[in-house]
Amino acid sequence: FGLIGQVRLSVGEHLVVESKPNSTKPDWRLTAPCPELQAFADTFDLEGLTSDLHSHVPFPVLLIKLMAEFLAKGNTLPKSFKEGKAFKAFVQEKTPSDYLNYAEALENAHYAYTHPSIPREVAEVLA
Repeated sequence: FGLIGQVRLSVGEHLVVESKPNSTKPDWRLTAPCPELQAFADTFDLEGLTSDLHSHVPFPVLLIKLMAEFLAKGNTLPKSFKEGKAFKAFVQEKTPSDYLNYAEALENAHYAYTHPSIPREVAEVLA
């Protein structure tokens, strides 16, 4: 013979909100910079800078200038992975040695040709 028992738990709804999303995509809008950002980028003459001043150019400015130069050579805004690799190769070709800002520009080169989009979570709130 033995004992028989039953336990029943009742818990209310428990909502978990991800407060720190894993992938945040910055919205720098480098494909079509605002007039102020474009004017700021135009103040830099990359060819005429000394090596000391060259290392202080912000990498988004480098991306804007290099994308303009890339497009001036007859290329189009990259739409595929292969075209994106061609732009990254162009950035790599223009990179002087040991400049952190150029390394950051190369690492973030895809933002220069990625069109901004409204995140799904924001679109749901706005709908």
